[in-house]
Amino acid sequence: MTGRPEPERKRWWKRGGLRWGWLVLLVLTGCLQPRPPQPVTRTPDRPAPPVMSPPTSTPLPTQAVTPAAAETSTPTPVSPAPPTPVSPAAPTPTSPAAPTGTAPPPPTRAASPIPPAAATPVIDYFRSNIDPADPGDTITLSWATRHGSQTILYTLMATGQLGSFWEVPPVGTMTFAIPETSRNGVSFLLVSAAGDAVNSVSLTVVLTCPDVWFFTPAPDGCPGTPPLASAGAYQPFERGQMVWVEATGQIVVLFNGPPTRWRAFQDSWREGDPVDDPGLTPPAGLFQPRRGFGLVWRRETGLRDDIGWATVPESGFQTVWQRDSRPKYNEFYLRAPDGRVWHLLAEGSGWRVK
Repeated sequence: MTGRPEPERKRWWKRGGLRWGWLVLLVLTGCLQPRPPQPVTRTPDRPAPPVMSPPTSTPLPTQAVTPAAAETSTPTPVSPAPPTPVSPAAPTPTSPAAPTGTAPPPPTRAASPIPPAAATPVIDYFRSNIDPADPGDTITLSWATRHGSQTILYTLMATGQLGSFWEVPPVGTMTFAIPETSRNGVSFLLVSAAGDAVNSVSLTVVLTCPDVWFFTPAPDGCPGTPPLASAGAYQPFERGQMVWVEATGQIVVLFNGPPTRWRAFQDSWREGDPVDDPGLTPPAGLFQPRRGFGLVWRRETGLRDDIGWATVPESGFQTVWQRDSRPKYNEFYLRAPDGRVWHLLAEGSGWRVK
């Protein structure tokens, strides 16, 4: 066959004889389809063994087969069967050898410009048009700031905590109505901020005292209330005293101690209620408290044991009640039947005579 590699089986013809070769050729040409030429990678050291397909009973195809041309007595030499093609392995990539000599310097990166530092906010002034002022007055606050991106005006509570606030322009004014109940002073805080930079200034407007203390020497600070004159009642006990203040509707119990302390109870006795407990008999020379004093004395657990029995019957007198202006932990002042003043310390922690 011209132009096509000879099949491997031709070698077998040469070994078996020309006669048998023609017979096998006729059978195989009817069973085998021609194969397209395959790429050949020759390995001379290991030729592949001959491949032989046995005849089968499969009927011959109906396609006409052109017999091969007659061979001469000397068969044409046949090339060895090509082995199965093997794809060459991909070469392992290798890093190129580093060039000899001095390495070039790394590229120089331009430094980023440093932004200029933000200017610190400045507060030129923060003031009131009235100082001192009276409770109930309306004052005008004015201010001027520079270099700030935000300006906030706060009120400061008497406890020092931040109260109401307004975002205001860098330069401006604002009116503020002082509550009638304010005492001693009203305070404000002006804050100017620019990013993380903050500046602040506080302002306190002193208030005049609308009230006076009912006794002297007066304590420091303005009283929180005007003096509250009231009808009262008083009764001493073995280990304490009771005082009723009609204006507040309270019964104050003073414990002689030690330590001295005091408590206040709401007077809940009303006309028509039992005035005492007939089942209780006081020791000789002592008395069972009656009416509002008796109700508190019998009802409050442990109170009877703390102060004992009354030493004399209760009696009426005129008293005065007043408290200070502290925002919390208030202290109170109460006029005693002998004209002196009881100073009641914060939270019932104690009492003393002024």
